[in-house]
Amino acid sequence: MSACDGSLLYINNMTLDPITVSSFATYDGTSLRGISVDQQIDVGEALQCTVFSEGGSDGTASGNIVIKAAGTSFTLNYLFKPKDDSGSAPCTPSVPSSASSQPQSTDAVVVTWHTTKGDQLGAVLNFYFKLEEETV
Repeated sequence: MSACDGSLLYINNMTLDPITVSSFATYDGTSLRGISVDQQIDVGEALQCTVFSEGGSDGTASGNIVIKAAGTSFTLNYLFKPKDDSGSAPCTPSVPSSASSQPQSTDAVVVTWHTTKGDQLGAVLNFYFKLEEETV
């Protein structure tokens, strides 16, 4: 068991329209529970997913989720990594910057994120879909 097992990933819809899960993938045999393709996230709601490492992942849990919002697809890359290969605490969540498609913005929507490192077990990663603020 890894310190990252049971970590939470939230997708928060702070726009004016529902957003939809187009697809999702996990890497290195990790799993993501609580999500399904074509799942809709209503305005003001959050989708909660739980990540787990599996054999051969050295305690990490990683993947991506593609969300359709305002007519655009956004790829949300995530990585939950324990302190070492034996899965020791703490678990640190991150949004890999080396990924080819990472959170982005359009004229209407911007995606931001916030991470909370785990203490003994688990960690939290929040993605926020917000309206792009107008500049004056």
